[in-house]
Amino acid sequence: TNDAFIVDSGIACFVWIGKGASPDERKKGLEFAHNYLMTTEHPFIPVTSIVEGKPEREDFKACFH
Repeated sequence: TNDAFIVDSGIACFVWIGKGASPDERKKGLEFAHNYLMTTEHPFIPVTSIVEGKPEREDFKACFH
């Protein structure tokens, strides 16, 4: 994919970065996640980067089941 996405499970936040994401998206993904979390009721949950093509964490995959 050519994008980056933020996935918020409520107990963890993930920044998924696609292989074709722009350098700006790659660089600012964590910043966007932090700014997003500051608007939620759970601003201090952990944030993890997930890069397309690398092994995905089980807690990340669980967000989609």
